[in-house]
Amino acid sequence: MKTMTALLVLGLAASAAQALSKNEESALSAQLAVEEKLTTESLKAYQLAREEERKALESFSTSATELDQALGRAETKLEDLEKLGRDREIAQAAVAVVRERVARSLNALLGHRQQIAVLREVLANGRKLAVEDAISGRWRVEIAAPADQGTFELRLAGSAVTGTYKLGSGKSGSLRGTYVGGRLRLERVDKDHGLDGTFEGNVDPLLGTARGFFSPAELGAGGPAGAGWSAVRLSSPEPEKPQAEKKSEEGSKP
Repeated sequence: MKTMTALLVLGLAASAAQALSKNEESALSAQLAVEEKLTTESLKAYQLAREEERKALESFSTSATELDQALGRAETKLEDLEKLGRDREIAQAAVAVVRERVARSLNALLGHRQQIAVLREVLANGRKLAVEDAISGRWRVEIAAPADQGTFELRLAGSAVTGTYKLGSGKSGSLRGTYVGGRLRLERVDKDHGLDGTFEGNVDPLLGTARGFFSPAELGAGGPAGAGWSAVRLSSPEPEKPQAEKKSEEGSKP
């Protein structure tokens, strides 16, 4: 989170900016108050989900131990083993469900805190981001679990989004998806293994941030059902010059 907060400031400095009007400052202050309230609510939700996770893990551990012990006794009936096996599977499924709830609540909590950091920075500087294309450019991305970070290079054309990514874990490949009504959806295609997950989330064009949930294409044994992700826009591409201007520049070259 420290890395992300530092990059928030960097992203703001690197982007074109303009002075806030009184109405915009008032609106951002109101948004800050909302985010602070949501942070408190998200913290409670996360703590509740973590307690549910603890209980689910205890239940799974108990059912797994009972099955292990029964398997070690030659006199245990087959129907009893089958029942214990089903109990273990049910407990394992419950752990997967509650772990996704933990990941989602953590993502919401971190997302609200990220928004608070950016809002405070914008209000302190009295300047906002000047954004026409809210997606195209370079983004610094953090994924909660397993912890990873890297960059997205995105390009928006209409509602279609394309791009590439590179993560600290060594993964890299292409991105494809859509951006409609502030909602971003990106499929991550690994260069070696193909489609391996989907990013979904909301984009704040004013602040140059995004946050949401990443769902892996395949669930690994014992692995997380998904994870929160957040991103800060570090730069935007240079606008395309009109064709006539391009020809004029080419004609003036010696």
